[in-house]
Amino acid sequence: MGAPFASALNAGIDDRQLDIGCVASHGHFFRDAATAIYSFEHENKAATAFLFKLISRLQFSGTVPMIDIEAYAKWLVK
Repeated sequence: MGAPFASALNAGIDDRQLDIGCVASHGHFFRDAATAIYSFEHENKAATAFLFKLISRLQFSGTVPMIDIEAYAKWLVK
């Protein structure tokens, strides 16, 4: 999840860009739609953190019942 990875993500345009993804052994990433900037989160429990982030994003599209998934995610950094 270094510079070559970020460069590959930024090379995509329009429908060839990933909005969110996970590298299970390193962390997850997501793209801010407003700024088009990728954020990289390096974590020990990357797959779980990615799942929480994905559910959190899906809540805003109305496909997942509303719960405060970020509250459940806080234990990952402890």
